[in-house]
Amino acid sequence: MFEGLKKKLRTPQFAAVSIHPDGIREKVYLKAKNSGELFDVSLIHSPFCLEPLIIGVKTEQGLIKNEKEFELIFSTGGKQGEINIETIESNMAAKIFVSLHELVKLDDEYILMLLKVIKTKLFQLNARERKQLTYAMYLHYLKKRNRHTIDFLNNMCAVYSYPRKVVLTTVKTETHFNIFPMDFVLHLPGEKLVLLGLNENNTSIKKIFESKKMIIADVAPPDKNIVYGLADKHKKGVEDISNLPFDVFHSGLFNHPVPEFALGYKEIELVKNVQMGSHYLLVCKLLNEKELKPEEPYLYHVHSIHQLHLRKINLAYPVV
Repeated sequence: MFEGLKKKLRTPQFAAVSIHPDGIREKVYLKAKNSGELFDVSLIHSPFCLEPLIIGVKTEQGLIKNEKEFELIFSTGGKQGEINIETIESNMAAKIFVSLHELVKLDDEYILMLLKVIKTKLFQLNARERKQLTYAMYLHYLKKRNRHTIDFLNNMCAVYSYPRKVVLTTVKTETHFNIFPMDFVLHLPGEKLVLLGLNENNTSIKKIFESKKMIIADVAPPDKNIVYGLADKHKKGVEDISNLPFDVFHSGLFNHPVPEFALGYKEIELVKNVQMGSHYLLVCKLLNEKELKPEEPYLYHVHSIHQLHLRKINLAYPVV
């Protein structure tokens, strides 16, 4: 049965897809439980921690008062900034029930609500197909001795019902160099703030705290295999920059290495860190930004179940 389910799934838990930022088809809405107020948070939210599973949402200080419980609604329709409840409900992909975990001050005007995931409801495909595909993933991870629960897998399906951009993060000091991929990243539109969620066991975490300097580079879908080949650097690090399987150039401000295939890069400085559990929230100030190939699509992750759902309604993203 396992092999049959794997063949039906065809892809791993996450699909690597090609999207230009203007081409994201999903919207995410925050609904306050008590007041029922609904906010479009598509461009101002991101997951930042796995254990516990925490999603951050930027909001103005004092905008949401005396609210402790919320819903995050993932929909595949609607225009930016437009809130049409009929459109939202008819195109709902997932709903996440969350509770307020912590408030993090970003500046004098804005805060980041860290919301802990309580439970999830999924609406992609049909119930039978979802259960089969989720069970295939469960068995796949079990075979690898990674005991993800069904609830966790459902939560991840909901979180990745909105595309998450993949970047390469570079850390360099006089004695340390590392480069690794991440998708817990949020550049707040119109703000000089970049927020990252980085695993506490990352080999570069202490160096980041010391130097406070990082570079995040946008990458193109054709370079997926190079990017994925750097995934083990979260734990191992890079012993010699000359051994990297690609050339680099140096950034304009820090003079740090940037992959030659980068679509653009941001030089950022750590302002504060917050330990949430398995991950640190890194609040960073954007010091310099360079777009190199603004017309090119970027590499994103979406959940495979969501991608199959999009394929059924003829809205699937190009898979790479």
